[in-house]
Parts: sequence; structure tokens; C-alpha cells
Amino acid sequence: MKKQIMRICAAVFAAVIFASAFSVFGAYEELDRATFSGRGEVLAPADRATVNFCIEASAKKEAVAKKESEEILFALKERLGYISEESYYSESEPISGRYTVSRCFSFTTDDVGAIYDITRQMTEAGVTGINGIWYSLSDTSAYEKEALRLAIADADNKANSVDERLVLEELSEFGCFSGCGGMCGGTDGTVSVECNISAVYRRR
Repeated sequence: MKKQIMRICAAVFAAVIFASAFSVFGAYEELDRATFSGRGEVLAPADRATVNFCIEASAKKEAVAKKESEEILFALKERLGYISEESYYSESEPISGRYTVSRCFSFTTDDVGAIYDITRQMTEAGVTGINGIWYSLSDTSAYEKEALRLAIADADNKANSVDERLVLEELSEFGCFSGCGGMCGGTDGTVSVECNISAVYRRR
């Protein structure tokens, strides 16, 4: 009796699975629209680079430590020009009784090809730490057009892989953005420009 009940249950379960599969297939056949995302990325040569660096000096008096850091900064400005200060931090060491002054700066240049020579000059002048190099583009419009084209092509490929009868009906752009290069992702002075879209396709 138990075996007979189990056979009946198994048959019912199989019938439910078959009906569900048929229902899903039928529902898919009835759909005339589908939405796919698309992503496009272009790597572009940077035309600007920013170096973030710090100068640290230590002395028995805070004023002396600050003066030492200013002398290093002055020497750098003589070589490189305008440098922007971003932070100033001072602390005393209870055991030694000395003060440490830490100041961080940023320097931006259009001479991207000379960036490693610039960081070498910084180190030679007394900079104690290069925190990062960030590459950027002053105008990304031309690269955004290509990234958008690639994003649409990406969505098209996804749609065609599902059903070759699907054609583009509506396009929504989520905007484009550029990502930093250098220590943010590469060492070749390139910037990534990325566009993302959502595309609605209808069946022909």
C-alpha cells in the first residue's frame, strides 16, 4: 500500500514539474519585450596627473620641525611651481620629547610623461612619502561616445543570444564616468571611460 501511494505521489510530482516547465516556456513565448543591460569601456591616454605626497620633519620644538618641512617645500616649489597643501598634523613624543610635523600636499601637472621624474625630484628634495599618483582627462566626450557605442553593442549581443528576433526599442543611459589610473589601477598613464545603459527590446 505504501509503495502504491509513493508511486502515485511521484507521478503527481512529475506531472506538476512538466506542467510548470510548459507554463514557463509558454509564458516566454508570449513575451514580446525584454530588458538587457549594457556596459562599454574605453582606455584613454591621460593628459593630467596629480601626485599626493607628504613631508615629515622631527625636532625638539614644533616650530623647528615646521621650519624644516617649509624648507623642503620651498625647494620643491623652486623646482616644480605651485603646490597645494591639503593637511597639517603635529604630535609630540612623550618619551623622546620631540615633535613630529607631518604635512601633505598635492601637485598637478600636464606633463604626464615626466611624472616619475617629478616624483624622483620630490624624493631627492626630502619628501618622505609618495601617497599616490592619479591620472585624469580634461575632456572625455570623444571617449564617452565610443564607450556608449560599446555598451549598446554589449546589450545587443545579450539580446541576440536569447532571441535573434529581438530588436532595440528603447534605450536608457545611466551616464558615463572616468576612473583614475596610476596607483588606482594601472601604471601606464591611462584612464578608463565607462558607460552603462539599459535597453528594452521587442520581438519582430
